[in-house]
Amino acid sequence: MVLRILAAAVLALPATLAAQQADNAAAQARRIALRAPDAVAAVEFTRVTSVRELRDGSVLVANQPEGRLVLVQWGSAEAPVIGRAGDGPGEYRGVGWLYALAGDSTLFTDSYLDRWLLLDGPRIVATVVEQNTVNRLLRAQLSGADEFGHVLGVRGEVFPGRAPRTRDTADSLLLLLAGRAAQRVDTIARLKGRGGGGFHVGQRESGRPPFIVVTNPLASEDQALLFGDGWIAVARIEPYRVDWRAPDGRWVRGAPLPFTAVGVDDRERCFAMERVLGSAGGSDPSSLPGWPETVPPFLPVWLQSLAPALLAAPDGRLVIARTPTTASPEHQYDVVDRQSRLIGVISVSANETLIGFGARSVYTLSTDAQGVQRLRRHLWP
Repeated sequence: MVLRILAAAVLALPATLAAQQADNAAAQARRIALRAPDAVAAVEFTRVTSVRELRDGSVLVANQPEGRLVLVQWGSAEAPVIGRAGDGPGEYRGVGWLYALAGDSTLFTDSYLDRWLLLDGPRIVATVVEQNTVNRLLRAQLSGADEFGHVLGVRGEVFPGRAPRTRDTADSLLLLLAGRAAQRVDTIARLKGRGGGGFHVGQRESGRPPFIVVTNPLASEDQALLFGDGWIAVARIEPYRVDWRAPDGRWVRGAPLPFTAVGVDDRERCFAMERVLGSAGGSDPSSLPGWPETVPPFLPVWLQSLAPALLAAPDGRLVIARTPTTASPEHQYDVVDRQSRLIGVISVSANETLIGFGARSVYTLSTDAQGVQRLRRHLWP
């Protein structure tokens, strides 16, 4: 019996030591406090997917539910809408995301038609139709763009069971780097997908096709981000780390980042359901499939109110939105440098979200009890 106890204690030592090391490394990371906002937009939003700062300091804001792409001009109560709904050139049906290109150029994606619109400052100047090869591969939700004509995206490769063949149900994802002009697409990495973890296939009445329920609020996947200078960051879930790819194709493999695993019990399940699904989701965890054993370090955009998990800071560092837990319900962001080291941690309240960066600013969204969002600008530390 004594030998068994000793053996169990020895086996537990590595896990305990790893947890202690993670806690020590996290404690050593610099706590980055955001300064009070120096500007607050007069216009209100309901669900912003992304922002893009222009050279004159004004900001493009993509607001999805209302189907509006607007220009925020600080100090003005007006926020003119850019473009209009439609299927013609310069028109869009659904608001997707904004991706910074060279200079004052921006790529804006149509989440309904999968077409891409190119902007020069606040003006739509060109349309890339949805039948384009790269559009058909990468769709509207990209993983960033650079100043050299490249875009990054993912495509599902291996699919489980009866789940539909979409990127959201794939066990494995291909990370694709594409040239917008040359229409060349290269596979540069393989990512872990959500698989069947967040999907439930129910059975309809006899003779009718099955239905799919996409619900689990803790189903996550590896994610990537293309920076403006051509570097690519790949955030991995297991183990939690960041790999970097230089523009010349050279990879820098990251060591595991400080991370203390939080077990997924019923309290964590109910907390995730309330946070992601709201009151409509109820609090019966047994009604949802695919619960992981531990809380993932970060979540995809669809489980974060459309806000991205990965953001590019103006100094070239990666900012990762961590998954809130019952013990840490606030929004926490890890700041990782290009040597894959955790160098800072940003914490904001549970009703605040980081949504993007400018040349010297960080933009946040503050959401009130009615779900109204206000865009705020802070000087980046």
